[in-house]
This record gives sequence, C-alpha cells and structure tokens, in this order.
Amino acid sequence: MWPVSPKPKEAVRIEIICLVVVAVCVFIMVVICIRRGNQKEHNIKVAINSISTSPFPPPSVDIQRDDCVICLAKIVTGEHVKIAQPCGHLFHAVCIDRWLLTEFRCLNMLSCPTCRRALVLKKQVVAT
Repeated sequence: MWPVSPKPKEAVRIEIICLVVVAVCVFIMVVICIRRGNQKEHNIKVAINSISTSPFPPPSVDIQRDDCVICLAKIVTGEHVKIAQPCGHLFHAVCIDRWLLTEFRCLNMLSCPTCRRALVLKKQVVAT
C-alpha cells in the first residue's frame, strides 16, 4: 500500500465549510417542507369546517338513508350531521370530517364516501 500524504489544513477547512453549508441547506429545506405541510393541513381543516353542520333531521332535505356509511351507525334525531354537496349524502359530522381529512392526507382529494363524487366546498383548499 502506498503511503498517503496528509491533506493540507486549507483543504480540510474547505471540506468542513462545505459540509456545514450543506447541513444548513438541508435544515432550511426541512423547515420549509414542515411549514408548507402545516399550512396545507390548516387550509384543508378550514375547507372541511366550511361544510355546514345541522341537527338531524336537517330541515327541507329529502333523506334517503338514516345511517352513516362511514361508521355504519344509525343517525339519531338531534345528532350533528353534514350533507355532502352536490350529491346530498348524509353523514355524522365527526365521521365525515375525519374521513375527509384522512382522504386528503393520503390521496390529496376530497370526495363523498358513498358515491366518490368530488365535493363542492364553500371555502376551497388553497394550494401552497
């Protein structure tokens, strides 16, 4: 094996500076990604909360089913429900909120659990 000559001190300093610069850049990128994710999460929660909630049975709505297809439980008089627009399917408010948040996190979409039609929201999700 050939003897290896030690690197000059200037080369070592330059390598250390480069490593520090790369580490700082990676840190900045991670912080930016986390902030974007937090903003996106906030935007989707605002959009989901824009779906109006009303006690069951909602006034002037033709109800085809009185069960929630997400939790499979019967919707009881007085429970808070949300109606998907434009299809008109009915769900427990808590169930549909949880469903939509999970669906958006995983699939980046918001659709009715019953018919899979895209939902119309009062407040649109703002892309970040």
